[in-house]
Amino acid sequence: MKKKTKNMKKLLYSILAAVSLTACMSDPKEDIIPTPAPGNGDAELVLVLDTPAGFNSATRALTVAQESVINDVDILVFDDEDKLAGVYEGEDVNSSTVQPVEDGVSGRGSFKVTLPRTESGKKVTLMVLANLEMVPDNISIGDDYDYVITEFIGGDTASSYFYMWGEVDNVEIKPGSNIQSVKMVRSLARIDVGVGVPSQNAVTGDWTWNNKDEKGATILFNLENVWVIGRHRDHYIIPSRANRNPEKPTTLPNPYIFIFDRNPGHVLESGASGLQRQIYIPESDVIMNGTIGDANHEKRTAIVVGGSYNGGATTYYRLDFAKGGNLINILRNHLYQFNISGVTGPGFSTRAEAYASRSMNMTATVLNWNEADMGNIWFDGFDFLGIDKLKGVLGGKAGDKCVFNIKTSMDFEVKVGTTVLLSIP
Repeated sequence: MKKKTKNMKKLLYSILAAVSLTACMSDPKEDIIPTPAPGNGDAELVLVLDTPAGFNSATRALTVAQESVINDVDILVFDDEDKLAGVYEGEDVNSSTVQPVEDGVSGRGSFKVTLPRTESGKKVTLMVLANLEMVPDNISIGDDYDYVITEFIGGDTASSYFYMWGEVDNVEIKPGSNIQSVKMVRSLARIDVGVGVPSQNAVTGDWTWNNKDEKGATILFNLENVWVIGRHRDHYIIPSRANRNPEKPTTLPNPYIFIFDRNPGHVLESGASGLQRQIYIPESDVIMNGTIGDANHEKRTAIVVGGSYNGGATTYYRLDFAKGGNLINILRNHLYQFNISGVTGPGFSTRAEAYASRSMNMTATVLNWNEADMGNIWFDGFDFLGIDKLKGVLGGKAGDKCVFNIKTSMDFEVKVGTTVLLSIP
């Protein structure tokens, strides 16, 4: 353990040393030149949409260029009283799939939209939704914000593309060049499962597992299938305002899906030691104000894995969404990586028995991080370090500040959730 801490410290210091500060604003939008604003009191707005790195946009692994596809966008405008003032369709300015950018952003596309100019002193909220099949027909101009967001509902898994949501408050629409950057968030969570210690390809972002435990001994288990039990049927594409900063899920009051005979589940490719970019599910309240094995044990979301122990027949094991023995919720745009670290015997003969069980011959660690907040992730197989950006901007005046948010599973000089503040004296 001491060696891992030392290596992670070195990694942290090397990353901080590589973080750069510039004395003037380097605007990533500077290459986008909007056309002149149209007349009749309207103005043209160019939206620059950023999608975080590390996720995939479909139920199978795609190319890097396809990772964050944004096919189309719809823009909802809310006035200063939170009433829906208009719904507009964005026009693609350039491809959102081929522009490599920095700071953990894997896709950056721009769309333009013509909007009515705001009255003097008035500002609006812009809600941007990507990859919708259609806008619900039961929303109308003048509807309240809180009602509107409940009408955008997606299914229980990803189809061809992810639904994405982004929002900007206090926007003034005026004649001239209007450019607005919007950070997009995917509406589903991703689950990866593997056997042994994982490592990530720095170029492709793909994960592989070595089938060995922390001490280097071979884990005598061949992972074959993965199922998610107790997932929501549908999900809100837009999170409620109350749940955007706290780590709380926004869930529909609909039944969970408890299906044990769905074959063959998510299947590993031949020779693979892990499953990635195949499982995407809605947010879920896993904690339910309880603990592992309590009265809600058979009501909460968990995964069941199937495989062969030491060359024997296929049996099944339950793995809970938990860290350090404490349950964790499933949140949108988060990656949950289950790393099976030890198997001491066969599991149960059916998936239903495994899901209901409270003891397993399997141990696993769960690492999770928010791809929206921590785009740059480093992982040594046991612990992770994330930083939200690698470049900062200082205006050159005394007191100017630049904040770098760092998160790590380790607890040393830079604490979990620490904010590093750099400033000009």
